[in-house]
Amino acid sequence: MDVAKISSVSIPALQKGLLLDDLLENPDNFHKFEAIDCIQIPTTAGTGSEVTPFATVWDYEKNKKKSLSHPNMYAKKAFIDPDFLSDTPYQTALSTGLDALNQAFESIWNINANELTLSFSRRSVVLSLRNLPLVAEAAKNSDVREALALASLLAGLSISQTRTSICHSISYPLTLKYGIDHGLACSFSMLEVYKFNKESIDKDIKIIEKEIGCDPYTAIEDIFYNLEPREILANSLPAKSKFTESIEDFITEGRFENNIRKCESDDLIHIITASYDLLFE
Repeated sequence: MDVAKISSVSIPALQKGLLLDDLLENPDNFHKFEAIDCIQIPTTAGTGSEVTPFATVWDYEKNKKKSLSHPNMYAKKAFIDPDFLSDTPYQTALSTGLDALNQAFESIWNINANELTLSFSRRSVVLSLRNLPLVAEAAKNSDVREALALASLLAGLSISQTRTSICHSISYPLTLKYGIDHGLACSFSMLEVYKFNKESIDKDIKIIEKEIGCDPYTAIEDIFYNLEPREILANSLPAKSKFTESIEDFITEGRFENNIRKCESDDLIHIITASYDLLFE
């Protein structure tokens, strides 16, 4: 879907002599052409890309993740069909489901959150925490498919207004350097970032807790330990000394500073090292 959105602007831009780099460097260039209408139909439940104005551009030569963003990149129409999830492989369904869950939380612990996005995000979290443990049943269970598809849609609508935050910032090097699926990479630091932000989102946590009947942290922990994210991450990452040698790589401009609580360098180091230690305790 990101490729489609990029194509919808890069093709008419090229006809005006503008390259993709020109759009990445100067959003004013979007006013020099008319975007092609783009229709989005997600085949997984996780990215929410069908309802956001963002598209990810991975620069593997420079080991950097870039984001193309402009209101002209919203899809003309988006169609959500949960039955596409019937054929989704387990690890893909798990990773994309974790992406949606993380997007919803990142939109809650976000300086750009408002009452509308919070209502979407909390509902998305509740749907994810109830249904992600059942993700292996999605192929045969239409209720699970519909719940995960709705959770993804609501999370996408939320981040379209707030953008994401620390977990996503930390995730990008995990994907670039170690080839970890995006949603799994986002789950790497979710427990520690949750603890870091807990006091700042106490009201939202209580609302979610009332809906699911337990502490959201415990529900996330159960998913992390019981559905294989911990095992997959532990098998994908290098020794701790090598992993933590370039902490600055985990800071992504336009994401890190969105967190509701200011995160200093020492805080980041603790979040990353504690998240790593969780994999091997």
